[in-house]
Amino acid sequence: MKTLIMICAVLLSGCAGMPSKICDATYVNSGMEYSVPVFGVADFSGHKMLRAGYPFNFQYVSVDHFKSTTCK
Repeated sequence: MKTLIMICAVLLSGCAGMPSKICDATYVNSGMEYSVPVFGVADFSGHKMLRAGYPFNFQYVSVDHFKSTTCK
């Protein structure tokens, strides 16, 4: 029982460092639309960049890669 509690504690602590989602964006790939969570918005040299989750691995990606976004 003690081992089970320890395993649960370790698994749950992995999510503690996740950034909070601020908006969503719609990504189109091969004609299919996917909702992508966005965790940050930045302005690089006058161009809007989104810190997108899966499938973009939390990297800053140009807003041009998305069909639409709810970010302001």
